[in-house]
Parts: sequence; C-alpha cells; structure tokens
Amino acid sequence: MTNLLALCLACTTAAAADLTPPSRVTAVVVYADRALVTRTVKVQVEAGESSVLLTNLPATLVEDSLSASVKSGPARLGGIELRRTFRPESSDGRVRALEREIEKLQDQQTELMSRIEVDKKALDFADRLQALEAEKAGRDAGSRPLNPAEWEAAVKYLSSLRSTRMAAILKTSADLRELQRTLEAKKRELDLIRSGGGRETRTAALLLTARDGGESSIEVRYVVPGAGWQPAYDARGDVQKKEVELTFFGLVTQQTGEAWEDVDLALSTARPSLGASMPELPPVFLSSAGFAYRPQVRAKAPRGGAKMMSAMPAAAPAARDAGYEAVAAPEPEQGGWETSEVESSGVSALYKLPRRQTVASGDTARRVTIDVVKLPAALTYETTPKMAPLAFLRALCKNNTAAPFLAGAVNAFLAGDFLGQSRIETTAPGQELPLQLGADERIKVKRDRLVEKTKESWWGKKLVLTQSFRLTIENFTGARQTVTVIDQIPVSQESGIEVRAFKSEPDPAEKREEKGELRWKLDLGAGEKRVIEFGYEVVFPEALAAQPAVRELILRRSASF
Repeated sequence: MTNLLALCLACTTAAAADLTPPSRVTAVVVYADRALVTRTVKVQVEAGESSVLLTNLPATLVEDSLSASVKSGPARLGGIELRRTFRPESSDGRVRALEREIEKLQDQQTELMSRIEVDKKALDFADRLQALEAEKAGRDAGSRPLNPAEWEAAVKYLSSLRSTRMAAILKTSADLRELQRTLEAKKRELDLIRSGGGRETRTAALLLTARDGGESSIEVRYVVPGAGWQPAYDARGDVQKKEVELTFFGLVTQQTGEAWEDVDLALSTARPSLGASMPELPPVFLSSAGFAYRPQVRAKAPRGGAKMMSAMPAAAPAARDAGYEAVAAPEPEQGGWETSEVESSGVSALYKLPRRQTVASGDTARRVTIDVVKLPAALTYETTPKMAPLAFLRALCKNNTAAPFLAGAVNAFLAGDFLGQSRIETTAPGQELPLQLGADERIKVKRDRLVEKTKESWWGKKLVLTQSFRLTIENFTGARQTVTVIDQIPVSQESGIEVRAFKSEPDPAEKREEKGELRWKLDLGAGEKRVIEFGYEVVFPEALAAQPAVRELILRRSASF
C-alpha cells in the first residue's frame, strides 16, 4: 500500500513538473546573414527537479548555438536539450484555409481574364461591322441614295457598343489588378508559413533544479538564418555651412517565421559567416606535363558549422568587459532623430537601437535609424562639359565617429531636393569619406566648338584636323566655390597619328598624358564667370588619308575628338 502511494505521488510530481509556460522574443542581434535571438520565459517552479519546454521554435534554428541562463529566481539550470517536433494536424488549418482561398482567387482571376477576352472580341466585331457597313455604303452609293437616318443609327449603335465594351474592359481590368494584389498577398502569407518550417518545429527542453519554489526568469539564446540587414544613407549637403548631414539607416529583414514584436534590437557589423581562421595558401605544383593549380579555398569553419556561434550569447551582454568602448550618441535636437548607442571593438560595431522595435517575418524591410552625424566637408564642384553641361557637388569628409560606415547606397540631397543616388565604400573611423551629392544647377556650364576644319598639309597628303573649344563656367550659388573642369584631347596609339599644337588659355592645372585628360581648377566668386579656351591638331598619315573609306570614317568621328 505504501509503495503504491509513493508511486502515485511520483507520477503526479512527474506530470506536474513537465511545464510549458509561454515565452516571447525579447532581444535580437542581427548580423549580415543571420540573427542571434534571445527568448525569455518566466516559470513558477517547485522544489526539486522540473522540466520546462519551449515549443514552436524555428525549424531552422542552428542546433549548436542553443544556450540558456537563469536570470533570476531559485531555479538552477541542469541541462538543455533540443528536440525535433511537429505541429499537430489541427495547426495546419491556416495552411489549408490559405490554399483554398488561393484556389478561389485563381478561379476568379480566370473568370475576369475570360471576360476581358470576350469584350475584346466584341470590340473587334464592332470594328469589322463598321468596316463592312462603310464598304456596303460605298457599293450602294451608285445604285441607291444613302439614307442618313440609317447610317446615323448604325454609327450610333456601333459607338454605343464600343463604349460599353471599353468601359467593361476598364472595370474588369481594375478588378483584376485588385484581385492579383490580394492573390499575391495570400501567396506571400502561405510562403511565410511554409518558410517557417511547415509543420516541423523545434522544442527546447530545460532541466531545472530548485531548493525552494518560486518564480524564475530564464533566457534562451539561439542563432537562426534567414535574417540580415543592409546599410543605407541619406546625405544632405549644406554649401553655406560647408558640411554634410549623414543619416545612417539599417534595412532589416527577417524570414525566420518568428514574431519579433517589441524587442530590443541591435545591428552588428561582425561577420561570423567568415569563420575565425585565415585562409590557407594553396601550393602550385609544376611538372613536365605542365602545372596544376589547386584553387584557393575559403577558411574552414569549425566542425558542425555553427559551433563558433555557441559563445555568442555571452558576447553581447559582456561587450563592455571584452574591451568595447561605449560611445554615447549625441542628444537629439528638438524634433531631431533618435540615434543608436554604439559599441565598437575596433574590428566591428554593435548598434543598439534606442527604443524597442517590431520586425515582421516577411520580405518587407524595416528601416531603422542608426545615427545622424554632421561632418565638416571640403566641398568642391566637378564638371565634364563634354559629357553633360552640369556641375556635380563632391564632398570630402572624414569619418569622425567611433564606428565604421559600411558600404551602401546613398541618397543625395541638396537644398532639400533629392538629386540622385550614389554609393560609398566601407570607411573606417578616421578615414576620409568622399561623397557625391549630385548635380547643382546653380553652377552653369557650357561647351562650344569654335573651330572644326580639315586641311591637306603642304608637305604631303596628310590629313590634318583642327579642333578648338570654349568652356564657360558661371557661379550662381551665392558664395565662392571651387570648380574642377575636366575635358580631354585625343591620345594617339599609332606611331603615324600625331596630336600636336595644343594650346590652352588658361593652362590646365593638371594634364594626365596617358588618358589625355585635362583638369582646370577655377576659384569662382559669387556671380563670377570664367572662360577656358583650348585647341589642338590631329595629323593622320598619307597611308590612312589616301583611303576614301578610312578618310570618311575619320571625318565622321571627328566630332567625338
């Protein structure tokens, strides 16, 4: 009897100890191609041993990255196990419902397309009927007089038919576009559910021990693929203040199947996918039969592919103790941006966003502001009048922050106007940062061809082309500006073709012989106009000039010289 009672108590205790409390994602560190997820669970434990199950974790979870720690409460972690699980059949109801909805929408799509096809055939019929009526009227014109009332009625009928059918086509087309948007949204939702692992999921089983009962808070961390972020920038140039306001954004995407709702979000520039080992230099073997080259291989990742990530859960909270230098973001001005807190280790940076974020699982990127900095800039204009009569503003700045600017697209703004998009390369702290800020039409540029003539030289039948140009630059920015003007002369690659008699007023500040590139640096005051005139001759030998086809080709292409 006593043994039976003990057995019943043991079974009751075992059943009660298998706990499945709710959990939620509370923090995420996003890398370029993966994310480190922190999930928090609060559980009421009894004295002794208990098992806590965290269900419905992503099926793509990297197994070797799983770790856990008790943050508060009496529980102690005895072990952790990751299990493959499958959702019960009833949880696939949303998938089946979506599939039925998609089938119905596809049937509606087919019906609408059929309607459009019928109306188009009716339009074609009306066109043919009108042509036949006109042909008939022409044939009958000689045998009987045309009845205006009949012709007017026919025209009115055909016009009404065309209008009705055209209106039907327009309305059906609009309905079809709306239906296609709905159909695409349903397909994306279905793909999202399936990309989360379909019915397959993971369950983390935590073995806990406690001397006393009470509530414990536990954090579980793991790495998932299917997430990443890319940098993007807005650069706003201020010609008067000689500075650039650079806004640093992160475009965050995730398709993990998890909900990141109201989480502490951080973006890291570290690249764990590269591994920690330097690539080995492969040998090149020579033999009498030739040589064999073993191509370079990427650095080997630790066995299992993800074990290097197992230390990452401890890296984020211990960042300051690991030699990170905390850099406080500047206080936002009234109505300004909230910026992230930056932790830099010299080789990578971790941007902690100032407020909690929500990033839905799907293919839509979430744009978050990382930082806003004002960079003193040496602002200059560059123009190539031969290619375009525009002057482009170039800013030479320096990365005066404690973290790198990553390579990414830059939207350029000047005086509040969007001028286009350029790109920057990865720029380390302290490194110079060139920014292209687009065309400024307040610098007027003009290129005129002054002379274009052909003559035969007196000492032979050589062909001589004479070219000269005038470049006019005017400054209407309201301030003194430096403008670099770039043009060119042709470069001969044949010993018999000569470029000679180059003249320029003023002389170019730089002449790049290998490319034939000429550069003038002009210092223009507000409202000032400067003129550059230059010219040259191109001499072609008699062997070329005597060939009519070659001569014609030279003359035809001389405009590009």
